[in-house]
Amino acid sequence: MQLGALCLVCNTALADGLSHPFFDKPILFGCHRGGAKWRPESTVKTFSELVKLYPEVMLECDVNMTKDRQIVVIHDGTVDRTTNGSGKISAMTLAEIQALDAGYRWTKDRGQTFPYRAKGYRIPTLAEALAVAPDNNWLVELKDQPGIDVALVVEAIQKAGMVDRVLLASFNPDLMAAAKAENPSIARCFNSETREGLVAALRGEDWDNYEPPDHVFSLWYSRIDRYAIDYRDFDAIQAKGIPICAYVINDLDEMEALLKLGVQSMLTDYPNDLDSVLVDWQRRKIKTLDPEASNR
Repeated sequence: MQLGALCLVCNTALADGLSHPFFDKPILFGCHRGGAKWRPESTVKTFSELVKLYPEVMLECDVNMTKDRQIVVIHDGTVDRTTNGSGKISAMTLAEIQALDAGYRWTKDRGQTFPYRAKGYRIPTLAEALAVAPDNNWLVELKDQPGIDVALVVEAIQKAGMVDRVLLASFNPDLMAAAKAENPSIARCFNSETREGLVAALRGEDWDNYEPPDHVFSLWYSRIDRYAIDYRDFDAIQAKGIPICAYVINDLDEMEALLKLGVQSMLTDYPNDLDSVLVDWQRRKIKTLDPEASNR
């Protein structure tokens, strides 16, 4: 079974129940930084390889702004952890950043080997990253970088023609408010303030009349206690038309548990593992519905 077909099957109810065009595409299979434990994170080459293998994948990335006001795709505020350089993103120009090797420090054996050094991996602009997969869904996190210009992020999304394909997130509610002001049509994750409002409504007496201000409830699953909810609240939240996106899910048993809970989206660093779990899950689901299916 191809993953593209699998994801479409798994997301049918999701697409039918939500009105924002972002949900016309699958969101169950999401890759954190393009699969950070699978290839050098957040690079055009990694995003390209990922989409070739998994055509229906949702890609996730983070953005910061350079000294010369270019929006680049990188998680950290410095280039130190992922490249052969050092320095703050905000203190470097785009040319300086893109001269670095973004595959330099990637290793899967704790530094015994570095298979992606000098292989053409570099830090892309947001525009370059989005151009890799303009028909896929993207979750783009605005990093809480002092002075980052949210208007430039929104402009890149609009120029790419991907207003319907991007879901914005940030830990900083002010950045999310700015993004909404720039273009309210771009889907948004709940931020710390709107999340508090959701939880208050959920625990109150007027949940039936609650109108979600944002579109996706993203949560760090291993730190779920931070959100004042637990897995028993998932059904109520998602029944309100608010998909839950759990991150970062790298354990096979945890992937399975979240599927059993009906979580509608998850992000992983290991796309091959999540692929295997989803394919096996769907096969068992089909076999339950049609015991003879596996024999045909």
